[in-house]
Amino acid sequence: MSRESKRERDRLERRAGRSGDSTEDAGPAESSETPATAGSGAPGGRKREGRTSPGQYVGEVRSELNRVHWPDRKQLTQYSIAVLFAVIILTAYIFTIDQGFGQLVLWMFG
Repeated sequence: MSRESKRERDRLERRAGRSGDSTEDAGPAESSETPATAGSGAPGGRKREGRTSPGQYVGEVRSELNRVHWPDRKQLTQYSIAVLFAVIILTAYIFTIDQGFGQLVLWMFG
């Protein structure tokens, strides 16, 4: 099941729950649109939906953040050292190139 269809199903279930309908025995939610006609009104093949409430947005953000693989302290230290090392190397390289071009310009026009 694709992420978009799962999200659509979850939203339909939430809406049905708000209106008092029970969807427990109904099985998966079905759409009246076929895959060929789904989302034909919006660019990119997506059906345009209304805005979500701030509470729903925060809930979805927290849900997504719970799925993130966060690095532990050792990995974070290793990654930080690697980034600092790369920054130092690239800074030295750019400084050397800049000094070389500066000397070249002074030699040519100075």
